[in-house]
Amino acid sequence: MPHDHIINMFFSTISLVGIWFLFILHRKYSIDRFREEMFRLRDEVFNYAESGEIDFNSQAYGLLRTAANGFIRFAHKLSVLQMILFYFSVKNFKLIDTKDSFDEKWAKSLEGFNDEKAKTLKEYKLRMSLLVIKHIVFSSPPLLLTIIFPLITCFAIKYALSNFVRVLKTPLNDINSAAFAYGGSC
Repeated sequence: MPHDHIINMFFSTISLVGIWFLFILHRKYSIDRFREEMFRLRDEVFNYAESGEIDFNSQAYGLLRTAANGFIRFAHKLSVLQMILFYFSVKNFKLIDTKDSFDEKWAKSLEGFNDEKAKTLKEYKLRMSLLVIKHIVFSSPPLLLTIIFPLITCFAIKYALSNFVRVLKTPLNDINSAAFAYGGSC
């Protein structure tokens, strides 16, 4: 019998080390994937400028390139916890002068472009923001397990039930009509 406890402890320890290792590997993979996607987006912006659509010296190109480089450089620090701490420290301790924010610089940088080019640049910025959000959400196993998977499950159940009700709509309508007819008139 004492050997059973030792074997259980051994396999439990191996399992915990394995889970911890998977968490570490998942985080490193997420960082590498995010950096690769951000490099790809930065290359698209470069190719857009290289094609002559915008000038390499334009403020909009510089802002996009600098932001992409910052995200690539600090991808390992992008996490839910870091985002929450950063938000509250900026809000409560005024660590960054928000009067000259990225959004204000971005809006000014788009002023010289026609609607089509401004739309294209805004799409690049939106894609960059979506990459950051995707990275923050999907690089956090606890967030995935406690929020994302339950939400996906909830939406899947809602979708399945709505389809089920749609399939049964005609029979339910007939039952409702019969109940109304036998229940009296209003």
